[in-house]
Amino acid sequence: MSTPQLAIHLSFDGTCAEAFAFYKATLGAEISMMMSYADSPMAAQVPAEQASRILHASLELGAQRIMGADAIQGHPYQGSQGFAVSLSYPTVDEARRVHAAMGEGGTIVMPFGPTFWARGFGMVTDRFSVTWMMSAEQPA
Repeated sequence: MSTPQLAIHLSFDGTCAEAFAFYKATLGAEISMMMSYADSPMAAQVPAEQASRILHASLELGAQRIMGADAIQGHPYQGSQGFAVSLSYPTVDEARRVHAAMGEGGTIVMPFGPTFWARGFGMVTDRFSVTWMMSAEQPA
C-alpha cells in the first residue's frame, strides 16, 4: 500500500490571494497556482459577486504544499478553527523571524521562547485567522 501525500487546505473569506502573497513572502515559498472563479472553466455559471474570489491556490514550500480557496460568498464562514499549521525550522533565529512576521496584524497566542521540547517555540493566529506554530531545534 502506498503512502498518500498530506497537504493542508485553508479556507478564507475573500482574502485567499492576499494571504497567499503574504505566505509566499514570509515563508520564502512559491505560488504554483492561483485561479479565481472567473478564470475557471465554470466562469459562466458563477455569480458576479463570486467571480474574483479564489477557487484554488497552491503554495509550494519545499516539497510540501499548502492549498487554499475562498469560501463561497453567501455561505456561512466561521474561519479556521480547531487546528494549527506547524512549521519546524533548523534554527531558532529563523523560527523567531517567521513567528514575528506571521504575528504582524494578528494575535500572539504564545510568545516565542524556549520550552522543554524545543529551543524555540511560539504560536500566532495571523491576520487571516490561521493559527501557526513555529518551533526550532530540539533541546540538548
